[in-house]
Amino acid sequence: MAVTAGLNLVLIDGNTLFRQGVFRILQACPDFSVSAEFANMDDAAQSLDVMEKTDVVLVDGDLLRESPFERFSTLRFMSPHAKIIVLHSGGNPRLLAFMLQAGAEAYVYKNSTSEELIGTIRSASSHNDHVIISVSRSDSKQLYEKSGLSVREREILAMVAKGSSNNEISRRLYITVGTVKRHLTNIYSKLQTKSRTEAVNKSLEMGVLSFDQIVSHRD
Repeated sequence: MAVTAGLNLVLIDGNTLFRQGVFRILQACPDFSVSAEFANMDDAAQSLDVMEKTDVVLVDGDLLRESPFERFSTLRFMSPHAKIIVLHSGGNPRLLAFMLQAGAEAYVYKNSTSEELIGTIRSASSHNDHVIISVSRSDSKQLYEKSGLSVREREILAMVAKGSSNNEISRRLYITVGTVKRHLTNIYSKLQTKSRTEAVNKSLEMGVLSFDQIVSHRD
């Protein structure tokens, strides 16, 4: 594939056995070259010359759990032109939402097959307008259910986040302004917030709203 020929990869993962195994798998691909492997972000930061030139960074999601936005921003600073693929063990839908909002190109299970991982790398490198997500049904379901918001409430909240007024929401959804207000009252109650801004921020923090917005915008 001409688009991915000669891709330079960097692997950052705290599990030595897993990291070395993935390293060998990727090195066996003729169109991949693994420039370096690191056990953590600090080690990677010591090799900025390598990080700056890489095309793809595969990073352990566990290394991003604490202050995910800050760590992702650091990673993006080190590799400004790279596609970032987060490798995860599952069970953390909030991290998924954070990574999608931050701009990761892919979010992939660590128990994926070598063929799936290689295909993800090639696909992420070939498409600038797609995000690749590999999660369990339960993780995906948690993104929507943990807030207690109904489908209609999430729809209205997403429109609020985009700056739509009550009148605009009413016209687009073919419901009365009074109904919009009742939905917003329910949203505030469920999220324990008092305003539109607080509700949007809380939903982003919980990972409920960001998933809807990013998936819809990148499909």
